[in-house]
Amino acid sequence: MTGNKGEPAGDPRRARDPSTASIVGISMFAVGGFWALNVFGLGMMSLLVGRDVITNPRAGVVLGLAMVAAATLALVGGLLTVALRRAVTVRIISVAAIVASVYGAYLLGGLLAWILFSTGPPGESLFFVLGLAGDWPSLIIAVNALIVSLAYFGTLSYRLRHHDPFDPRLASG
Repeated sequence: MTGNKGEPAGDPRRARDPSTASIVGISMFAVGGFWALNVFGLGMMSLLVGRDVITNPRAGVVLGLAMVAAATLALVGGLLTVALRRAVTVRIISVAAIVASVYGAYLLGGLLAWILFSTGPPGESLFFVLGLAGDWPSLIIAVNALIVSLAYFGTLSYRLRHHDPFDPRLASG
């Protein structure tokens, strides 16, 4: 009986595939980097322009967190989907799609969080999101997603090319 790619089913190398472990590990660092860039970018820009990230007083305290959490889930989903499909060769299109999905998830998270958590009327949620769509916090989230995606795929590409001991292309001999 054989496992994947003709290897014996009990081969211990398949249980801890370093490529998959590298992908997941680098993804977790990417999430941390995305959150750190968001805290820095939103905080510094708020100080520079002299206003809060979310200016509507009826928004509540959970709204911003829910929006960034939705953007983070979109980022992780996009990064892992592209990285685990190793046949993808055109990563720049994938980066653009990830940035667009993060931006959309940020706004959709704002729409849903407004309806669920804010003290304002649910009908006002659309006006809130439309006002936020072109504002500087959304731009910062999208730029941070671009930075993290490019760094992620650059790191992943280098790491998988030079450090995977089970990659037959890198085997010496």
